[in-house]
Amino acid sequence: MDEQLKTTCLHDSHVALGAKMSPFAGFDMPIQYSGIIQEHNAVRTAVGMFDVSHMGEIFIDGPDAGAFVSHINRAVGGMDSRWGAENMYPLFKDDGFSLMLIAFGMNDGGIEHFEEYTEKMIEDALKINPECEFLLVSTTLPHKLAAGFYREQYKQQAILERVCEKYGDKTALVPMTDIHTALLEKKRFFDMTGNN
Repeated sequence: MDEQLKTTCLHDSHVALGAKMSPFAGFDMPIQYSGIIQEHNAVRTAVGMFDVSHMGEIFIDGPDAGAFVSHINRAVGGMDSRWGAENMYPLFKDDGFSLMLIAFGMNDGGIEHFEEYTEKMIEDALKINPECEFLLVSTTLPHKLAAGFYREQYKQQAILERVCEKYGDKTALVPMTDIHTALLEKKRFFDMTGNN
């Protein structure tokens, strides 16, 4: 009897792009697109992506499930790191978080105070929970033709690297600037965003 294969949320995209599909861990997964050598070279010279949505499922239930898992998204679009530094403590002072994702940058055209504001957010979070850890996400880049918007965002990843060095094991960098730059070498800006 044939087992019904599960599909990931990207399944239809894999099929539409011509992927060779095969059963893997109960899922219908892409094995390759153009061929092993071409795909190896693409990953080594540009960017490779892997659909990991089949790799695990967690089910949490019971009377205290909501208390066990928390996700607090206090993101406010259009704000910069200064806003984050001024509002992080009042927004989170009563929350019991252990991991904070800090992802400002696109709206920070200048870098004069970017490092100072990022460190203030970390310090304020550590006052609330000394065990907190941080993911610092460098920004994607605005379109170079976006008048008045494209300034020094490309310098922010190096600043976040310094912050990670200062705070050591409490921080990790998500190098979106590098990833976005590599993608822009192969793709048009228009194909990757709705922003500009």
